[in-house]
Amino acid sequence: MIAEENGSVIVCCAQLNRGSEHREGKWPAVSDLRDCGQIEPDASAIVLMRREDYYEPESEQAGEVHLIVGKNGNGSTCTITVAHQLHFARIRDMAQP
Repeated sequence: MIAEENGSVIVCCAQLNRGSEHREGKWPAVSDLRDCGQIEPDASAIVLMRREDYYEPESEQAGEVHLIVGKNGNGSTCTITVAHQLHFARIRDMAQP
């Protein structure tokens, strides 16, 4: 409500529970958010992150991060793949050099 009143964006970082660790492929879901009952109803959008190379360091997808739009109050949900440059603490569009 504060963000809507002020026309601003509030970013909340939350920890996941271990639910995705037991799922095939280890893909996170909105239900894996800690205290999901408190976060999910108030959020306009929820973006989850998954790195294949966290689980398989020699993976063909090493260096990639999947941004999973698990909730989007203003549109559709999807998965976007971007490149991570963790030594710079950033992620980048893979189409850019």
